[in-house]
Amino acid sequence: MIVVSKPVIFLGNLPFLLEHGLRHLGDSFSFESIRAYSQEMLHNYDYQQPHVLVMCYDQQLTEKGLLQKLLEQGVKVILLVEPHQIELTRTMLDFNVPGILTTHCSRQEIESALYMVAEGKRFYCNTVMENMMKPSGTIEKASKLTNRELDVLRLIAKGKSTSAIAEALSLSTHTINSHRKNILRKLNLKSPTELIIYAIEHGLDNS
Repeated sequence: MIVVSKPVIFLGNLPFLLEHGLRHLGDSFSFESIRAYSQEMLHNYDYQQPHVLVMCYDQQLTEKGLLQKLLEQGVKVILLVEPHQIELTRTMLDFNVPGILTTHCSRQEIESALYMVAEGKRFYCNTVMENMMKPSGTIEKASKLTNRELDVLRLIAKGKSTSAIAEALSLSTHTINSHRKNILRKLNLKSPTELIIYAIEHGLDNS
C-alpha cells in the first residue's frame, strides 16, 4: 500500500506518449504505472482519497466488469477517450465515471481534471461537455434502421459471420448482405470495420 502526502495518479496501461506527457505536468502529484488491466488493479493498489486512476477507454474495462467494480469501490477514475469514441461518453456517464477527457485536451483541462477528481469532484472536458449537449447520435442514427436491420447489426457486433446471421434470422446470405449495405448507407459508414466499431461502441454487442 502506498502512503504519500500528495495525490497519487495511477496511470493505467497508457500509451508511452500519453504517460510521458502526464508525468511532466509538475511535482504536485506522484505517479505510479499500472501495465495491464487485471484483477490486480482491484487489490494491489490503494486508490482511496485523494488518489486518482487515469485510464484510456478499453472495451475490456466494461466487458470484464473492471470499470464497474472500480467505481463501486469508490475509485476516482478519469477515462481518456479518442475523438472517434466521443459517443461513448454518454455511456460512461451511466457508469457514473467522475472524470472524462479526450486525448486532445489542453494541459489546463488535464490539470483541472486531476485536481478536481482527486478532491472528489467531477470534471468533463469541453469536448465531452459539448457532445453531451448535442442530441444523441445513437438515437438519431439508430432510428433510421428497421427492426430487422437492427437485428443484423446486433449480430454483426457479436462477431457473427454472414452465414451465421442468415441462419439465426432464417434469411438468405444475399438478404443479409443487402441489409448490411443498407445499414452502412443509413449510418453513413464506409466499411465493414467502421460498422463493427460503431456497433460495439454503442453497446449493440450487449443488447
